[in-house]
Amino acid sequence: MSATTTQSDGYAPESQPFIEWSDFNENREKYTGIICEEAEPDIWNPDTQNATTIRYDIDCIDGSLAREKFKRLSQYNTGLRVGRKWTNDRYNTNLLNRHLIQALASQLDLNPRFQREAERLFLSLDLSRFGIDARAVAYTVCMVVVHSSEDNTRACHPSVKDVDSEFERIAECEGFREGSLISLYNKVAQSGGKFRG
Repeated sequence: MSATTTQSDGYAPESQPFIEWSDFNENREKYTGIICEEAEPDIWNPDTQNATTIRYDIDCIDGSLAREKFKRLSQYNTGLRVGRKWTNDRYNTNLLNRHLIQALASQLDLNPRFQREAERLFLSLDLSRFGIDARAVAYTVCMVVVHSSEDNTRACHPSVKDVDSEFERIAECEGFREGSLISLYNKVAQSGGKFRG
């Protein structure tokens, strides 16, 4: 065969080498010369595509060794724990804050739109800059979201005398004082870049 035969029979002209493209993705560096390193798994953040659930709280007896083992495996699986003695503190804090605002928003009977708005605002704040308990900040975030909405029918500003009964009940249960709530309300309502995370 001559050097001018077609590429269909496996030969290429001298000016252009024959390239087998059928396994290009598997052997990309062989063809392009560029080594594409696969990203190593990130042990600090959970795998969001993971659909496995270990139901240790349902399937195991309380106090058993199997329960402790499967609880630890579940924590590894969800990303809450990254080693025998190490926990993923950022992820754990995020989960606690998310559960706090969701629980408080549901106790205050916020509609789903207000719940999403309150959760988004609360998780965007840097709570360490407030110098106060996260429960009070979450409560104030719910007040700000409800008070600042256009379709608000509930009185929830801390300086109003006839505050909504749900907001008043939660404030009494948690022991929030009106003076500290007014100050905190103003900080959250005006939280530009100073209190954002």
